[in-house]
Amino acid sequence: MPPYQKKVEKPWGYEIHWTPSDLPYVGKILHINAGKRLSLQRHDKKQETWYMMKGKAKVVWDNEKKELIETELEYGRG
Repeated sequence: MPPYQKKVEKPWGYEIHWTPSDLPYVGKILHINAGKRLSLQRHDKKQETWYMMKGKAKVVWDNEKKELIETELEYGRG
């Protein structure tokens, strides 16, 4: 696959994709401006991996019972 990079502007900052969005796995870097929020999203057919490079963030996940669980992300942990 040839090299790929695409910057996507968002209301909360921007994303840099390093894989095309039509693949089942999307590689991306998220830059979230301080004090901004992302919307709650659900992906049934797409997978993403997150790695906190700096700062703090809370993520809301749903478990197998569809209950929402809040997790605080830590620097350096995927």
